[in-house]
Amino acid sequence: MSKEELIESADSSIKDSKTRKTVVGIAEGAFGVEQVAALEKSLTFGGNGLLNIRGSIDEKRVAPFLTKYDLTKDAQRYEEIISINPNNYDLTEDAEKFMDRFNIAVKTASYQELKLIGRLDIIQKVKSDQYFEKDITFIETNLNENTQQHPSKNIPMKQKNRQEQHAANRQVELLTNALNGAAVSGGYWLNTSSRSLPRIYPKGPAVSPFNSLVLGMHADQNGYKTNLYTLFADAKQRGEAIRERETGAPFFWYRWKEYVNRHDPKDIISREDYLKLPNEEKALYKGIRNREVQTMFNIDQTTLPFIDRDRYEQAVERYGRYEDRKHPKNEEGKLRIEVNDFALRMRDNLVPIRKSVTGTVYYDSEKNAVYIPEKKHFGQYNDYVQELMRQVVTATGHQQRLAREGMVMKGGVVPSEDAMKYEQLVAELSSGVKMMELGLPSKLSNDSLSLVEYWTRELKENPCLIDAIEADVNNAVDIIRRAEEGERIEFATSRNKQQTTEMKEKQKPQVDSRESAILLDVIRHGGMKIDERNFPSPEVKTAFLEKFSLSHYEKEMNYALEQTQSEDREVVETAFTEAVDNGAKIAEICTEIMPGEWNTKGSYSIADELKKLPDRSTKEMVVVKDNLSGIVDVVIPAGAMGGGVVAMPNGEKRPYRLTPDEVMTADERVAAHAEVRNYNIPGFSKQRIQDALLQEGYRYIRFYNNDGILGYRPDDSYFEGKDVSLNKLNGKSLETISHFDVSEHVQKATNVLFDRIQMLRDDNNRWILYLKPQNEPSFSIYLDKADINQFFSTIKQGQNEEGERLRTELAQKYHALATNRPELKIDLFGGGKDNEADLSKIQRVVIYKTKDERILCAPVIDGIPKVEPREITPQQWQRMWVAEDMAEYKTNLAAKVFNDLLKPIQVVEREEKSALPQINMKQYGEIKTKHPDAILLFRNGDNYESYAEDADKVSKSLKFDKAIGLEDGSKNQVDIVSFPSYNLDTVLPELIRAGNRVAICDKVEYKEAIDHEQQEKVHTGRHL
Repeated sequence: MSKEELIESADSSIKDSKTRKTVVGIAEGAFGVEQVAALEKSLTFGGNGLLNIRGSIDEKRVAPFLTKYDLTKDAQRYEEIISINPNNYDLTEDAEKFMDRFNIAVKTASYQELKLIGRLDIIQKVKSDQYFEKDITFIETNLNENTQQHPSKNIPMKQKNRQEQHAANRQVELLTNALNGAAVSGGYWLNTSSRSLPRIYPKGPAVSPFNSLVLGMHADQNGYKTNLYTLFADAKQRGEAIRERETGAPFFWYRWKEYVNRHDPKDIISREDYLKLPNEEKALYKGIRNREVQTMFNIDQTTLPFIDRDRYEQAVERYGRYEDRKHPKNEEGKLRIEVNDFALRMRDNLVPIRKSVTGTVYYDSEKNAVYIPEKKHFGQYNDYVQELMRQVVTATGHQQRLAREGMVMKGGVVPSEDAMKYEQLVAELSSGVKMMELGLPSKLSNDSLSLVEYWTRELKENPCLIDAIEADVNNAVDIIRRAEEGERIEFATSRNKQQTTEMKEKQKPQVDSRESAILLDVIRHGGMKIDERNFPSPEVKTAFLEKFSLSHYEKEMNYALEQTQSEDREVVETAFTEAVDNGAKIAEICTEIMPGEWNTKGSYSIADELKKLPDRSTKEMVVVKDNLSGIVDVVIPAGAMGGGVVAMPNGEKRPYRLTPDEVMTADERVAAHAEVRNYNIPGFSKQRIQDALLQEGYRYIRFYNNDGILGYRPDDSYFEGKDVSLNKLNGKSLETISHFDVSEHVQKATNVLFDRIQMLRDDNNRWILYLKPQNEPSFSIYLDKADINQFFSTIKQGQNEEGERLRTELAQKYHALATNRPELKIDLFGGGKDNEADLSKIQRVVIYKTKDERILCAPVIDGIPKVEPREITPQQWQRMWVAEDMAEYKTNLAAKVFNDLLKPIQVVEREEKSALPQINMKQYGEIKTKHPDAILLFRNGDNYESYAEDADKVSKSLKFDKAIGLEDGSKNQVDIVSFPSYNLDTVLPELIRAGNRVAICDKVEYKEAIDHEQQEKVHTGRHL
């Protein structure tokens, strides 16, 4: 049984955690990391834990681990820094930040991997060490806070109760009404009557930005004179009442009853205790939010205008509409002063605001500056203010500030189209709040007007979007207000930015296009249906459910749906509630793990073209048929979401996902005169499309939108073996308008392109396949005997065309094998692991053929006047012409062929030295001056050594014997303690636990230390 099979068997069949842990340990941990000890090492020492004894990343052993957590590129950079600067104290500031960031990223990945395989004992073991406890606590806190601090429209918030869901529906309704109203009102969508910012009546404070947005839209859409709101209980206490049949606005109220230590999640204190803390200690805690949903009523909805007319009119004169307010002298001049002051504060504390010489308005993320023309270039002053606010809001999304996904950063990967559309929505909404603060109306830009339909659809179909909007609007306006109050908003450190990005991605499992298609099918049914026809077998479905932790919720949901067949009405109602709750949880999990791109390693040429084709006006849709599985993907311009609404006569709409019985029985619908409406758009009846395709013999039909949360984004390889066509409904059948040949793109996606494919022989005369993939390093790999025989049989028969085809076929096969198992890759061109020859002695190498067809290698070696040429094999000669770096290959080959001549030179040099070790005390003294309280460990060959007073400390702490050495250039004796380099992982923690600080240094020979250009290099990691 293979390692993978053993782990899979342990996970699925062994219930006892201790037994399972033992079996998994035997199987060498998760994702190719050979031992759990390796994860413990990485959790303890970060990037240093990935290094082998040669000081380089052991890629063969940890490549799957690096790939899983997207650390491969950073690991390569880390290794480069290590090789160039083996000592950290000479690093640049950027390199130092990168090293810190990479170390914590490796520790975080190791923490998650250990947690994934159930080795919490290892985590607790490392955490119990006082020196490492702080890092582990930091990781735990950040993992817990990540989702809350960085909400995204693709990451669901905490599951809502019924009251919260109703509030969210009302917020979506108000927002979509406002946005759609802009199309018929010249772009104006908020505060068209120029009211003041919403606040709680009578003396309450201004409310949060998102609540302001909701209350402002509520006042707009009902024509109220002010943005003053009150609670029902407060109005009653003042002797007022809420008028009959009035509908209030949802209001989110957050209470902080408890506070948690930012570095210790177990340390939770009450608000009373928090208030007693000194300010310095308060900074260590953050509030635990408890959200309450309240209903706010405008004072026009109360009896205040009737029972206290004077007080009501005073409120209107101060906070009311433009035509109702009293206007002080020079009001416009004061507004301009306020706007100018705002621009100055932004320039000083947030983002520079510069004059645009091109006449265009934009934010430059590379220069971190807003460019805006002079006021005279705008038709109205309000237009200038609105554009200023938009660009300042956009600046808050910079990666070093709030790091919103849709921010276009120069030199970075362009965000997805959906992310950029969402960013534009955040800019419009947040700038609308800022305009309301100034008592000005808000207007959508021309570009934004064209996105209203898209935003409306996304708000209705993506239940998480309104939560993301709340968080992003609040955060954007909050950062602007802090800048207005004089706080300088500094860029976040690179470490914080990187940690946020990496942690969001690390929590998602690896998802391919096939799984993404299924996940979206589940999401569009609100989690109420995980259709078995998505899978080729029940076993594949079970594996899918287990991979994404859906098994429990699907089981509970199916049981609840079975109970809906009961004749007991109360049982049916309870069962539907339970089924909907479990379905909602399934949908949330699927939404959370759904990647932004269906396959991050793929190309998307086909999907990019297909999304342009679905058209409302022509009623055209894209149909992708898989004749093998019987599954059809249908891409329509909108309306892919399953279910619909039960529309009540009073205008109320009750959404359902699977059946309208979820919200009302058939009898109740008849009695209430309710109407069932499916989520369909004209010309794209999902039921008719499905019936037509089922009639053709296909077994399951899935619907997607061309963009948005249900957007169709498979990579090109997904279309292998599928028929793609453009269709439209014609009565009860589908009419095919055109077919698309996607084979060229599929071939490029499914086949790697190679610069070179060649059969070579190794030094033992065995055949080996040399591959040089495009844009990848070259490598060699041994073939199966059957493949070798097939290849040469084809060549010998003179089938040149077939031979080339077979050559490419084998290249594809073995490239895939080597990608999955990188340890199979062979380096034919290196000097060999066991070759200790000093390559620096080889000055030049000439390889040539003699008249008698012998092949000779003639190197020029420093210290040897004349070297007699030696013969090499035809295989070595052949490899020379294939090598990417011929000069390097010839040097390595000469080192192998003349190994016996190079080794004695090294021996002679060593014999010239004293019998006692020579210690470079000058280097030791210079580094000790910089790090007086650290024990210095110097790398010397395969050992680590400490000297003088450090040797005494190590000897006492670890009971090591001391030896004697001589100081270079004198006869002074120096104490030495030495241990093998492979014991570093044991020695280092023991020294640290004993309260010592440790620096790992490279030993510099005395003659090299004289040269001041040779700088000391210290591996501090996280030990100094």
